[in-house]
Amino acid sequence: MKRWQRLAGVVGACVGLLGVGCSPLGEAIDREVSSGYYEAARGDGVIFSAGGNWQMVGHHVVEGADRESFRPLAETIAVDRERVYYREHAQPAIDRESFEVEGKVWRDAAKVYFARAGETMLAPVEGADPASFRYLFEESVNPRMWARDAQRYYLEHVPIDVDTATFRFLNQGFVADREQVYRNQMHLTPVVDVSGPIEVINAFHLRMGTRVLSGGSWAHRVLEFEAIDALRSISDRVVVINDQVYEQGEQVVGWAGDSATLQAWPQNSTYARDAEHVYALVPTLRRIEGADRDSFEPMEGYGAYAQDAQQVYYRGQVLEGADRETFEIVVGEQGPYARDKHGAFVMGARR
Repeated sequence: MKRWQRLAGVVGACVGLLGVGCSPLGEAIDREVSSGYYEAARGDGVIFSAGGNWQMVGHHVVEGADRESFRPLAETIAVDRERVYYREHAQPAIDRESFEVEGKVWRDAAKVYFARAGETMLAPVEGADPASFRYLFEESVNPRMWARDAQRYYLEHVPIDVDTATFRFLNQGFVADREQVYRNQMHLTPVVDVSGPIEVINAFHLRMGTRVLSGGSWAHRVLEFEAIDALRSISDRVVVINDQVYEQGEQVVGWAGDSATLQAWPQNSTYARDAEHVYALVPTLRRIEGADRDSFEPMEGYGAYAQDAQQVYYRGQVLEGADRETFEIVVGEQGPYARDKHGAFVMGARR
């Protein structure tokens, strides 16, 4: 080890020790509930520091907090005998006696509350019934985007004007009630009137009679046909309608493949094949030139990678420098990744 590297290590260690010694944070008050609330290292106060990372994000005294009765209820919500707190801010408009946290719902006897980005005071959900209000989706799906109570649905904490009794989620792209199909976005957008039974094709496509609705990260489209004799989903972005290939709701112009035999590999959203060729489905549908159709296979455990008899591919591109014979997918602490005898690949790049 070079002298300057040893010196840098010593300096870093000293800085770290100095930081620990100067920390304003004492013991976490209840680490199982919140990583943000701490006893003050000096005195009898309470400190809020997001994630306990006071050196990077700072720290704030929870003004007026009674240490003896103070307890966190969620990561950024706490109470003492007199007040409710959001981060380090007291919430005088909230009734302390009836306030409670149930999962992701923050409520008192009269209202449901939520946090707006950049604001210090919790905001009430307009018209929400505290007894029946609940969020509808798991943490990984954006849990606070959709909610409902006994009377209404809420989108981003705003009540929406739909028929509650018949309202339903169709797929990721669309929702509906008895009257309308709506685009499922930050703001609910009517798309078409409900004119018959609705068939879910995939995460971003619906069929209703002779119409196909398409809507993902792209602007929604309504495709009209005289008749629909055949409809198949290839991926969430690609469908085949009456032997014509459509991507993101638009017909693929100049398609030279065999639409009748086009299909994706099972449990794989990156690759497809027809009778003669192999195709990448991301970022757009395209033929993988030179790929050997008969030996081509996506790799189990990380389907963006694939192999044929000669090459390794990532998202449809030849992975330059990869050793075909030793290439494999392994599962590490951070999830699956690829490697060969020369080293690892992360998202198709040599690490």
